[in-house]
Amino acid sequence: LQHFSGLMVGLKNKMRQQNTLNSSWLAQTKQSWKVWIFFLLMMLVLSLFVLFVWRVNNRHATSSLIPDEIALSLSFVMLGILSLGWFWLSVKCPKCRKSVAGHIMKTAPASTWLTTLIALKECPACVAVNPILS
Repeated sequence: LQHFSGLMVGLKNKMRQQNTLNSSWLAQTKQSWKVWIFFLLMMLVLSLFVLFVWRVNNRHATSSLIPDEIALSLSFVMLGILSLGWFWLSVKCPKCRKSVAGHIMKTAPASTWLTTLIALKECPACVAVNPILS
């Protein structure tokens, strides 16, 4: 949780520094909403994980509203995989139709791929194919 909050603070500062909200590639291609959906999905994954940890540590607590450990573990793992897969496939360049999120996730370090994606000024796949035009 501490790492996540530090990531959010760093992300906020980087966005302010570069005025990313208005000038980023995501904003220009009207795909910023996909980042927000991804954040919401990841918050749900985090909530399921916290509930899973609570359930494991409080086995004596019985409730028909809270699923067992196996269902919770499968839920947060599968939702995490589906969320990353959706994000990977959904953020595409309108010109070259390549997955920009996938390109960033493959090439950038794991600690910076989200901020790198948000701060993009142009499609990295298009730039790699036509470096003279950039």
